[in-house]
Amino acid sequence: MANVQLSVVVLTWNNLPLTRRFVDSIRQHTTLPYELIIVDNGSDSDSVDYGKDVADIFISNVRNEGFAVGMNQGMAAANGKFISFCNNDTVVPENWDKLLVQTASLPDVGIVFPALTAATNARTVRSLPGHECEHIAPFSAPPSGAFLVMLTEVARGIGGWGEEYAIASGEDVDLAFKVWVNDLQLVLDTRVLVDHVDKASSRNLDNQLELWRKNRQVFLEKWTGSPEVPRLESCSTSRHATNLATANSAAGWMSQYFRMREHADNLAAKGLPSKTSQAKTEKRKLIGASQPAQAKNADFAAEQLKGLWTGFEPIVDTDALRVTYFLPTLRVAGGVLGVMQLVSELRLLGVDASIVALGDKHEVYQWRNLQQPIIYKDDAHLRQELPETDVLIATHWSTAQTVHDLVQMGRARTSAYFLQDYEAWFFDEDDTANRQIVRDTYDLIPHKIVKSDWLSALLEQDGHQTHKIPLGVDLDFFYPRTVEKSDPPTVIAMGRPRTPRRGFATLTKAFEIVHKEYPEAEFILFGEDISSMALPFPFRCEGLLTDQERLARLYSSATVHLDASDFQAFGRPALEAMACGTANVLTDVGGVGEYARSGENCILVPAREPEKTANAILELLNNTQLRNSLIQDGLQTALGYSMHREARDTLALFRRILNDAEE
Repeated sequence: MANVQLSVVVLTWNNLPLTRRFVDSIRQHTTLPYELIIVDNGSDSDSVDYGKDVADIFISNVRNEGFAVGMNQGMAAANGKFISFCNNDTVVPENWDKLLVQTASLPDVGIVFPALTAATNARTVRSLPGHECEHIAPFSAPPSGAFLVMLTEVARGIGGWGEEYAIASGEDVDLAFKVWVNDLQLVLDTRVLVDHVDKASSRNLDNQLELWRKNRQVFLEKWTGSPEVPRLESCSTSRHATNLATANSAAGWMSQYFRMREHADNLAAKGLPSKTSQAKTEKRKLIGASQPAQAKNADFAAEQLKGLWTGFEPIVDTDALRVTYFLPTLRVAGGVLGVMQLVSELRLLGVDASIVALGDKHEVYQWRNLQQPIIYKDDAHLRQELPETDVLIATHWSTAQTVHDLVQMGRARTSAYFLQDYEAWFFDEDDTANRQIVRDTYDLIPHKIVKSDWLSALLEQDGHQTHKIPLGVDLDFFYPRTVEKSDPPTVIAMGRPRTPRRGFATLTKAFEIVHKEYPEAEFILFGEDISSMALPFPFRCEGLLTDQERLARLYSSATVHLDASDFQAFGRPALEAMACGTANVLTDVGGVGEYARSGENCILVPAREPEKTANAILELLNNTQLRNSLIQDGLQTALGYSMHREARDTLALFRRILNDAEE
């Protein structure tokens, strides 16, 4: 059709009265040059005859091909510059087309949604039209896909609707993710209120819930994997890659949410309903008995999960406390993970928390994150462009001078120094010059945050007072999984020969001894790809593990976890293993003393003594009673180190130091 500005595509599957109502509203209230495209998915003869009579373009399928296939058929036939994908259970108001096309014409807008009178996602629902447009945070839960408008070339350019989803559900979230990956925005235009019956067709499916679960799994497997997303010319290669990594991380969040919700449902099915006082009593019993981590997880589900995926990006008040963590680079490392988890938790508390860095690695975005970090070209650009903040936090000795200077320039109200290790020891003992450079940075920032008494004591020797906030572990990920303990028994450890102080030589010798004494034992190494290394014992290499779900399952299935480090500033892996119900052998130096109690929740051995390390492992392999005792105490220990507690304590400290700065 000539001069068509808007193609209105509607999918029908019976429900003729609703289709008539929809078409009447389109004919009455659409003023732009338009075409009506009806795609029928195997309806009865009355619906087909009606569609042929009223449509400008009519497409008929002999059976229900599903939402995505039908919409893509309509898109292929469309002649308009803009396209509106509509459910037939909607009714449009006056001026709907002009207003939504006006918004869709704005730069960087990918999809425009109207407000709806009814929808599963409450953020879309209104009782009256509004006066504003709302931007939807990237990779959060998008508005309902019952009605939307976009440029036809954008819809086609990103590949249209995903046809891998069966019949209905999941396609709209998939479409939103593809738009976000291409650096375009989703906008909710509340000026247009569309009447919506909500799921008038899909509710007629006998297996609607089963299909929804199937499609959910299809979506999660696609977006936590390596999806092929077409790139629009308007989106640079680098932005496309960065956004795709963020989508991957967001999908990981979704996977966690549904896994935890099902976990809570399973507990409820066993008599642990999440909302009753009786359930809380039962869960308290569990905390003192055999399933403390699982009971804790149910508590979290009851209190937090209900709203977790109404959007990954929590709504942060415009007057919220602004907190910015400065990392030298985003890479796969425990310290970086700790900051990313803490920032996400602070955002859940309503803090406008963010991360800035001078570089990043693609793999780091596979970790869950509620805020996309800002990456600056170099230190000079960061100093020029960093948004003003209330608290600016140095996270490494190399960031301390910049943080100090930005406070002096008035770009931050105050500062803090988040010390996760004694960084002077990053340099060799005879490199006194660089060790002193690190120590000098401690004078730049008055408020220093440490994770352990061990680190606090070292800073005190250098003449500095500290605030101790113990590290928090993601107990919503790390808890005993329903997997069988390996048979034959398995010993798991982080094997990183290229990283100083991680005790790889001790580990290798100890495992060699264990293998000779207990040849049926199996060994798993992770943290680095060393699969080609020749070691004096058989092993399976898991490589660099950014998939925390995978890591939690490995911990849960292992018999013993070893950390043979020369010292650990805190020892996150040991706590994660404890939380997953695994017995631990640890070295007795560094920050592990914060929580490790030999003979109670672990066995402690001297660093760099492989014979004693091997003997401790063998003792746990041979002594089931001791191993189970350590596991139970370890589970109790881990419950005291949640990242929710760490975030609350950190927020309280920031408020105190801000008050001090204003006095």
